[in-house]
Amino acid sequence: MTSSFVLFITLLTLLFSACGNPQSEQQANQHKAELDRLIANARNHGIADSTLQPILHQAKNLSQTSAPLTLFSNQPTTGYYQDLAKRYQILTVQVRGLENQITQAASYQAVQNMQAFQTLLTLRQTQGFVEVPTFSNLYHTYSKQLTQAQYPKDYTNISNKALDAIQSLQLLGTAFNKLTSLQRMISLLQNSNMDTSALNQQVNSDVELLRSATTMSDFNHILTQIDAQLQGAVTFSTQAIPSIGAVKLKELSQAISTMQQYGGDTTTFQQHLQTDRTLLNNARTIRDLLNFSSQIDSDLTAIQVPSLQAKTNFFVQDYHKQVTAWRTANVYHNPFDGQDYQLGNAYDTLPDDYGEGSAIDNALRSAQTVEDYQGVINLVQNTEANFKAMQANYLDATAWNQPHAADKQVMDYYKITGGTVVIVSVLEQAARIYQNGQLIHSAQIVTGKYARPTPPGSTQVFSKQHPVRFVSFDAPGSPFYYAPITLQYGLEFHQGGYFLHDVEWRGVFGNSSNHRADLPHADPVNQKDGGDGSHGCINFPLNEASWLYSNIDYGTPVIVY
Repeated sequence: MTSSFVLFITLLTLLFSACGNPQSEQQANQHKAELDRLIANARNHGIADSTLQPILHQAKNLSQTSAPLTLFSNQPTTGYYQDLAKRYQILTVQVRGLENQITQAASYQAVQNMQAFQTLLTLRQTQGFVEVPTFSNLYHTYSKQLTQAQYPKDYTNISNKALDAIQSLQLLGTAFNKLTSLQRMISLLQNSNMDTSALNQQVNSDVELLRSATTMSDFNHILTQIDAQLQGAVTFSTQAIPSIGAVKLKELSQAISTMQQYGGDTTTFQQHLQTDRTLLNNARTIRDLLNFSSQIDSDLTAIQVPSLQAKTNFFVQDYHKQVTAWRTANVYHNPFDGQDYQLGNAYDTLPDDYGEGSAIDNALRSAQTVEDYQGVINLVQNTEANFKAMQANYLDATAWNQPHAADKQVMDYYKITGGTVVIVSVLEQAARIYQNGQLIHSAQIVTGKYARPTPPGSTQVFSKQHPVRFVSFDAPGSPFYYAPITLQYGLEFHQGGYFLHDVEWRGVFGNSSNHRADLPHADPVNQKDGGDGSHGCINFPLNEASWLYSNIDYGTPVIVY
C-alpha cells in the first residue's frame, strides 16, 4: 500500500513538472495581449480589416495551437511558449509597421489633395467667382485639421473632404459654363422676339442655388437641373433656329479666326463651317433645322479644345520669350564669387522642375480638356502679372520699407482690396505687410537661392507652428541637404513645405550696394563659407518672425513677385 502511494506521488510530480515554465506562458500571453491591443488601435485609427487580414489570419492560427503534453520534461512546453511569444512579437512589429506605412501614405495623399484644392481655389479667385469665400473657409478649416491629424482615418477624412471640394470647384466651373450657355440661348431667343420670362426665372433660381452650394452632391443636383432647362430651351428654340443658326455660324467662324490667329490648323473646321452653312440654307422642315442645330453644336464643341490648345501654346511660348528676353538683358555681377547671374530665375524653367516656367510647361504637357487648357492660360496670366510687377519694381528706386506701386499692382490684380496681405519682393529681398491698403510693417529677408527660388504667385497662410521642425527633402550627400533643425516660428504659405520662418545662422538680411541676400555673399555669422539664399523658404530675423506669428492669421494672402 505504501509503495503504491509513493509511486502515485512520483508520477504526479513528474506530470506537473512537464507543464512547462509558467513564466514563458505568461510572456506569450502578454505578447498576445499587446498584439490584440495594437490591432484594436489600428482598427480604431482607420485601418480596414482587409488590410490587416494577413496578420489577423496568422494570429488566429497561433491562437488555435496548444502546448504539447509530455512526461518527465518541461522543455517542449517551455519551447512552445517561447516560440509563441516570438511569433506574437513579430506580428506586433508588423502591425506597427503597417500602421506607419498607411499613415504616411494617407498623409501624403491628404497633402497632395490640399495642394490641388489650393491651386484650384486660387484659380477660381482670379476668375472672380463670388462663391470663393465659402470654399476658402473650408480650405482654412481643413488646413488646421491637417496640422492636427495623427492617424490614417484623420488624413483620409481630410483627403476625402479636400477631394470633394476640388470636385465641387470643378463642377462650379462646369455649372457656370452651362448656365452661361443657357443665358446665351435665352438672349438669342429674346433677340428673336420670343417670350423668355419663365426661362429667366429658372436662371435666377439656379444662381441662388450656386451661391449656397458647397458639396459635389449640391453641384450635381444643380447640373442636372440646368441640363433639363437647357434641353427645354433647345426644344423651345426650334421656333427660332434660323436666327440662332446664323448666330452660331458666326460663332464658329470667329472660333476659326481665333484659332488661325494663334497658329492652329483650321482646314477641317473650315470645311465643317461650309457644310453647316449649306445645311442651314437647305433646311425646310423642323427635322432639317434640328439636324443643322445638332451638327453646328457638335462642330462648336469639337473646335473648343484644339482652338484653346493653339491659344495656350501661343501664350506659353510668348511667356517664355518675355522671360528669356528680360533675363538676358538684366544680369547681376556678384562681386563675392565673380559670377554673373540673370535675374528673375524664379520665372524661368530650372532643373528638377523648379521655376514657374517648369510648372507652366508641366501643366501644358498634361492638359487634355478645355478646363485644363484654360487653367494653363490662367496660370500664365497670373505668373505674368507677378513677372510684370517684378519688372516695374526693378525700375522703382523707392526704399524697401516704403509703399511700392508694384505692390498695389499685384493686390489689384488678385482683387485683394481689404484685410492683411504679405507682399514679398524677391528682387528687393524685402517683405511688406499691408492692412486695408496701408503699409503697416516691413522687414528685410532672404528668399530661395538661385537653384531653389521661392515660387512667385498668390497663396495663403494655411499653417502656423511654434516651434517648427524642419527636415530636408533632399538625401544626405545632396548639395541641398541640411540636418534636421527646430526653429521658433513658422508660417506655411505654399504647398511643398514653403514657410515664412526665423533663422539662427544668418547675419545678413536684405540687399546692399555690394551684395544680394539670395546669392552667395559674405556673412559675419559664417565667415568661412559666407551666406546664400534659402532652400525656397522666406527667412526672417527672429524678432520679425515673432511679429509675423503674432500678427498674421490663417488665410492671410501672401503674394511673392
